[in-house]
Amino acid sequence: MSLLKYTELGYDIDDLNLIDNSIFHFHSNLPVSKSSKFGDSVWNWNIEHNARLKMINEGRIKFDWDAATIGTEAFLNAEKQITQAFSRKLPPKIIEDLKRAFFLYIVFPNLAGYTRKTKNNERKATTIVGIINATVNFLSYLYIQNELPNGSSRIQTIEDIKVSDLRNAQKTYPYIFKDVRKGLFILTSEVVVKNYKCGQPQWNWKDIKNIFRKCDKPTENIKPLHSDLFTLLSNESREYIIEFLESLGETSKDKKKDEMIAQKDDFLFTEESFEYYVSQRRVIIEKNPTAVSNFLTVFRKKYGSTQKAYYYLTKVQTAAMVIILLYTGMRYSEAASIRKGCLVNRNGIYLIKSTLIKGQPTNLPIDYDEWIAIDIVQDAVKTLEQITRFTNNSFLLSNLLTRRKHWKECGISNGGLTDRLRAFLLVVDKDKIWESWGLSPHQFRHGLVWQLARAEVGIPYITRQLHHFYHKIAEASYKINQTTLVYGLQKDRLLNNATGLNAQNEASLEVMNALYGEGRKFAGGGAALHVKRTEGFFRGEGKEGKSREKYIENLTKSGVSPVRHGIGYCLRNHSNPSPDEVTPPCIGDFNCNPECQHCVIPESRKNDLIRNFINTKKNISAPEKSHLKKYYEEKLESFGLMLQQLGVNIDLL
Repeated sequence: MSLLKYTELGYDIDDLNLIDNSIFHFHSNLPVSKSSKFGDSVWNWNIEHNARLKMINEGRIKFDWDAATIGTEAFLNAEKQITQAFSRKLPPKIIEDLKRAFFLYIVFPNLAGYTRKTKNNERKATTIVGIINATVNFLSYLYIQNELPNGSSRIQTIEDIKVSDLRNAQKTYPYIFKDVRKGLFILTSEVVVKNYKCGQPQWNWKDIKNIFRKCDKPTENIKPLHSDLFTLLSNESREYIIEFLESLGETSKDKKKDEMIAQKDDFLFTEESFEYYVSQRRVIIEKNPTAVSNFLTVFRKKYGSTQKAYYYLTKVQTAAMVIILLYTGMRYSEAASIRKGCLVNRNGIYLIKSTLIKGQPTNLPIDYDEWIAIDIVQDAVKTLEQITRFTNNSFLLSNLLTRRKHWKECGISNGGLTDRLRAFLLVVDKDKIWESWGLSPHQFRHGLVWQLARAEVGIPYITRQLHHFYHKIAEASYKINQTTLVYGLQKDRLLNNATGLNAQNEASLEVMNALYGEGRKFAGGGAALHVKRTEGFFRGEGKEGKSREKYIENLTKSGVSPVRHGIGYCLRNHSNPSPDEVTPPCIGDFNCNPECQHCVIPESRKNDLIRNFINTKKNISAPEKSHLKKYYEEKLESFGLMLQQLGVNIDLL
């Protein structure tokens, strides 16, 4: 975001002295940003060459003062949006003093009482506009509450606002107060008050603190994607991508591409139909209605419904977006900035080059803004690049419209992407298990961290994957960034010891609950014995319900960890051998057999078991593996019995 230092905008030490002595002249040509002056009706922070700002809705980086000023043409023409509880309206005298206050806050933050330290003393344009918006909204609500029968209001200046007015408005104000309090604090700053033109407020910062004391910013606590939802989105998206690429004769990088995939939709492109679709969609660039009309007619006759083709492409495009979000952990702004040609090969590893990393300059050095692209992510990028052929938009995450010549290229909006994710979930969730689940790009980021923690890769790796490092030294040492700790896991559960950095605790607890929780299903040779021993133990201890959950939580904290092998867990190292029994040579590290009496496969590993069953079934009919047919048939029977133990109908697999 733009760095708003007073020296950059042409101010010097003499201006500071004038402000402090209340003799500063607020003339209309004063620069307030790199794009706006004090007298402008619209204060704008948009910068043409700033890539990050292109991802942001214009309403979040500019503010129209006239639209809120009673009597102006912009005010008379302003329409209340459907999401607004009321229209903003303030007298010109209040607007004049608000502009003075926020001018000082923007250009001279230390003088305006803004002492919070940020990196390089920067404040984002979205933060500035957010605070101005919130303050104008609240004061407008207060003005409306005090309107007189003649349509005017007893409040015409800031000086007319009493402490009781603030308190009364606070009780019924329909929006949150987080930024309102910040704005009102600025209005009560000593230097700001000195420079008002139309009157000084009757309240101070202590009054604001008392009235709005309960509006502190809540701790971030975005619920991570449930493991089953993560799996559903991953599998369904992957199938859409592979089907699409193979229908065009493209080679998929995904190692599992040879698995049978049922047709995902009642429409499917061929190489010929897609090339025709691309060539005719690009006619829209030139605005040729006749050619477009002819295209629709020909396409219907030769290939089917253009509407079905569009809906199918929407699902394919969203599936590719889902895969990128699931397996990179990019923020919305980073994902929305990637363009055609973003895949690079460095030392045999494919990476996505994004132009943006939060808190970093726009033009980053090599190796600094890259995200590892596993095979299916490469396929997702390839899919989106195919779609850019007819969208005429180099941004990979964009809407599906064809960009005309006079339109600017841009990525999909944050709200638009959220809507697409939600619609895609409704399509793939055929059993309506997740219909009440809300999705957002940031939740995918939390979901990836949750999966990484479950895989026990460690906080330093997660820190780097999320690009939560500040400089090269931190990157080289994989320094742990505190921000990482709030992703995918609840912060209070991370602080389980003096160092407070055990990010695997929650993932380990999930495993222990799967093995020892109440009413769980199991498969494997040791399933029946495990249930008998486990339930006998907890009955003997008299622990059930909450007391059983607490015991399992304490067991996890004690460091006890089952040994995972393939699809299950070996509990041999937790059993008590009889006095005459030799110490077992196997503790789950090798020679593991799922039929072993010590092997337990909890229900949480069901998807792995299904995958093994399907692969084994495929190997039986593979000509090159005919010499192993008997072996695979025995394994198929074994896997089938285990799936039946978990309540799975193998005839449907």
